Amino acid sequence: MAVTKEDQKTQLVLKVVTGTASNGKAITKSHSFSAVNPAVSDTDMYNVGVALGQLQTHDVETIQRIDKANLYEEA
Repeated sequence: MAVTKEDQKTQLVLKVVTGTASNGKAITKSHSFSAVNPAVSDTDMYNVGVALGQLQTHDVETIQRIDKANLYEEA
């Protein structure tokens, strides 16, 4: 059984720290950028995340890449 992967959607997500809660934990907010080309390399995606992070008012905690794809069995 051969399975094929068909890329559907890729997102870049920046998680920024907007403050600190009374219990000392970081309060975060996520900024999502959709319609990213799935063929973009991880390095390029990270570099874009860093560049976008420099435009943010708050410090970036994490840069995430989220890939979604359909899997199906070849006939």
